[in-house]
Amino acid sequence: MAIIGKTLFMLFFLSSIFSIASSRKGPSSSNIDWWCNLTPHPKPCKHYTTQLNNHFKIKHRVEFREMLVQLAFNQALTMQKEARENSQQQQNSSVHKTVHGDCLKLFENTIFHLNRTLDGLNSASKNCSPNDVQTWLTTSLTNIETCKSGALELNAQDFDLIMQTNVTEMIRNILAINMRFLKHSKGTNNDFIFFYLKFKYCSAKKLFNNFI
Repeated sequence: MAIIGKTLFMLFFLSSIFSIASSRKGPSSSNIDWWCNLTPHPKPCKHYTTQLNNHFKIKHRVEFREMLVQLAFNQALTMQKEARENSQQQQNSSVHKTVHGDCLKLFENTIFHLNRTLDGLNSASKNCSPNDVQTWLTTSLTNIETCKSGALELNAQDFDLIMQTNVTEMIRNILAINMRFLKHSKGTNNDFIFFYLKFKYCSAKKLFNNFI
């Protein structure tokens, strides 16, 4: 009876540990809502995720960040396409044509930076640092905001409607997720600098003590 009691106690104890561990494990692999709720704009994240038609399971924040960049890239292409079609169909004034021309250039630059971010994150060498991501995406966001400000200032309302694809919100989502990588990268660099300086200090102190 004592052996049976100990065995039951051990089974209960182990099941409790596994229960606590599973409760702390976080999201389900297929729970995209959980991942999108980590972003400042979860609604467009959830909406556009359904358009990817992918069946992979997100297991890490790295994969989620790559997916967000892909979503933003897709929507930026849609925004560029609609802007080109609008500029061809509308008989606009010279002011509107100027806005359209400038915005198309800004959209092209936005797509360039999103694409280079996507390539950098997907490449085998992973030669895209968190600082690179933050810089390129901030530039992309600034491009769209500059276009929007110009369209509003010059009353080019038809062009302002084109930018209702939530590209800015998608980019802000990536920037928010990338901040985690950025903080980790800075922490690693700071730790390296600290230990390097400590090593140099100890080496110099040892050399000085030997000298005297």
